[in-house]
Amino acid sequence: MRAIFFAMLCVFSIMDASAGALNPGTEKVDSGNPGRRFYLDEKKLQKTVASAKSGNLSAISKLANHYQWAVSDQVQAIYWLRKGRN
Repeated sequence: MRAIFFAMLCVFSIMDASAGALNPGTEKVDSGNPGRRFYLDEKKLQKTVASAKSGNLSAISKLANHYQWAVSDQVQAIYWLRKGRN
């Protein structure tokens, strides 16, 4: 059940990220840098990591998106995606 929930969370996250491309004028950030939407500053990153380590799937998804899109660190993105799967 947890894996299904996480998979759905990832799909909705991707759909939400592409909403600006599908509906021009609705994006919340600069379309020249879509990774900014998922960027977590140091304070938010620390809080999100702590929450994710305790099993919060929403936090895990935020971290995966942060590392995938904002930081372009595929190793960390995959780490958090796998952590959410378990």
